[in-house]
This record gives sequence, structure tokens and C-alpha cells, in this order.
Amino acid sequence: MDLMVDVQELEDCLQTYSAASSAKVNWGKSGALLCGPWSSTEAPRLPGSLLWNKTGLKVLGIHLGSAEAVRKNWELAVLNAPPGLLAEIQRRLVAFFWSGQHWLKAAVLYLPTHEGGQGLIDLESRVAAFRLKAAQRLLYHSDLCWKESAHALLRMAGRMGLDRHLFLLNADELDLSGLGDFYTSALKAWRLLEATREEGIRPTAWVWEEPIFHNKMIPLRSVCSTALRRSLLDTGIWKLGHLCVLDGSGWIAAQLLAQQTGINSKRLLEQYLSEVRQALSKQVQEFLELPRGDAAPEFPLLRVTAADGGWQENRGTLLSFSSPSPRLFEDADGKALYVVCVKVRNLRALAEVREHCWHDLLRGQSMAGHRWRVLYKLPVPKRSGDLQ
Repeated sequence: MDLMVDVQELEDCLQTYSAASSAKVNWGKSGALLCGPWSSTEAPRLPGSLLWNKTGLKVLGIHLGSAEAVRKNWELAVLNAPPGLLAEIQRRLVAFFWSGQHWLKAAVLYLPTHEGGQGLIDLESRVAAFRLKAAQRLLYHSDLCWKESAHALLRMAGRMGLDRHLFLLNADELDLSGLGDFYTSALKAWRLLEATREEGIRPTAWVWEEPIFHNKMIPLRSVCSTALRRSLLDTGIWKLGHLCVLDGSGWIAAQLLAQQTGINSKRLLEQYLSEVRQALSKQVQEFLELPRGDAAPEFPLLRVTAADGGWQENRGTLLSFSSPSPRLFEDADGKALYVVCVKVRNLRALAEVREHCWHDLLRGQSMAGHRWRVLYKLPVPKRSGDLQ
């Protein structure tokens, strides 16, 4: 087959269409995707100096093509929608899907097809997944041109001076006042996940950056005092590195800390320093007593699961948190994060929804995975999750 003949026929068709419609192809804004096992020498030459792309194309804002191209659909989306806009669009999407017949709670539609839903996009959950992907890049990618700007904006939260450290703190205790809309929404999306550090605080360069407030890894009783916490923050003391002398001569003395903070109670500060040391392992304490090196601190690895609030799965209910499985946040893909956001955001609506009524009758031998594409009419009862 002469591939250039096909290209010539395409070009002739475009010229005919152009003559009839007075429209022209803007080759500078056009793209061509080479699909299949082609080599660069086999591919036919294209008109208008158009070049072949083997990765993917962007069509109407959607990336199509290879897995690498599709992943771009989950990259950073910066602007927040005006209040109420996403909810109104979502309402119209559901109304269009149901054609006015709302048999079930809309949240059921948002579940993946293999879990009894229809895979209809939940816009708020999609935005939350975008924010989580932005946080993922900020925490674990080192080649970001906007990293320093992001850190500067995050430090405005609650006048605490923290940036990446905010993602290690108890989310419910965070003061987000002063933070811009984008990073406020990112930290609110972070609350949909439960993050854990299986190895705890390790003796690495990051330990100097470990925050000492609202940190599950460093439970302290003395800093429950708002006055003490505020005094330390106003003095710029908010991480472990601020409590150690940089030359490796040991921990800062309570008397010096009193002079820096203006706190008169030396006993309170001694208790505070003692609690900090006791919360750390012996290896970490010894590491902090060494001179600080020049190694760049790498953000600790976090394993994330859905923040389900202790929800207990019962037999016969549609909602399940068994998938997606727990994974490192550094490696979590956008689709998995989106599914978690859908389930957590709609937990209350989905909690009482039952599986299809045929599950027990068929004993799992047929229609596995809730793929019920024909049962849209009676005898399917209302408020059951059999939409496939």
C-alpha cells in the first residue's frame, strides 16, 4: 500500500472542502497521532509541515493517546470554580442521565462500574483529586519551577510559617486563615485521606524539619497550652531543628529558650523539652545531637487510605473501601485518588445503599461484579444499587 496516496487523497478532500466552505486548515494548530508499531522512517510525510506525534494529542481539553498522555488529564488545575457552579452542573448531569427519573441517590452513579455505579464524574471529587495531585507534585517532585512560590504561600497559613510540613499535621487542628483559595482547597482535599508513616520518624535529614505542633508522631501534653504554642511560633520555633544547636553540641537549654520566647516559667520549658525528647527514638535523639549536614531534606513517605472515619462495611451494602488498596502517596495515580474522594465525600449518602436484590438468589454465580446493564426496570426495587 502506498501510504502517500492516502495522504494525497486526504489533502485533496481538504482542498475540496476549503473551496466549498471558504474555510482553511490551520496546520500550525493541528496535530497528528501515530498509532501502532510505526517507525519514524515508515510514517508518511504530512502536508503543511505537520509532524507525527507518538505520545498523544489534546482534543477539546482532553489528552488522548498513550498512558503518559492520559495521565496529564490529572495534572494541576489552578482556578477554583465560583460557588454553586459545580453543584449546578452536577445537578444537570444527573438529570440528563436519569431523564427525570431519579430511582437512586445520585452518589451511586459516581461509583466505578465494577462496584455497582455508572462511572458518572463527580465534579467536586474530580477537583479534589486535582488538588491532591498538585500536593503530590509539591511534596515529592524536585524539578518544579513553582515550588518556592508554593512554599511562600503555604507559610501564610495561620501565621505558623510552615509549608510542606502542613501535610504532616492533624488536619482537623489546622488554622488555614490567611491561606489562598487554591491551597486551602488542597488542604481540605487532604482531609479525605488518612496518611500514616509506618516507620515513624527516622534519623534522616528531614528530622530537622519535623514540626513540633499538631504532629501525631510527637504527642506533647505541655504544648496543649495555646499561650505556650503561640509564644514559640511568634519566636519562630516550630520544628525540631529549632530546639537543637546547629554545631552538634546538643539540645537548646531551657534558660536560653526562656530568653528567646519571653516565657518566665523555666519549669514549663524544661517539661516541654523533656516531652519532645521522650517522644523520639534513641536513634533520632542521637542524630539530632550531631552537626547538621548539607543534605537536602526529603519529605517522608506516607501511606494513604480513605479517611472513612472508622466506617464498618456490612454484608449486603454497596459501598466498600477495600479498593483502591492502600498505597504510597508518592506513587498514587489520579484515578485511584479520585475514587477515594468519591467514596469519602459521599460516604453518608452511600452508607445505607444495598447491593442488588439478586445477589443471594444467584449466589455469586452470575452477573459478577454488579455489571447489570439490562436490569433497569421492575422487579428491581427502588433504592437498590443494581444499575448495571
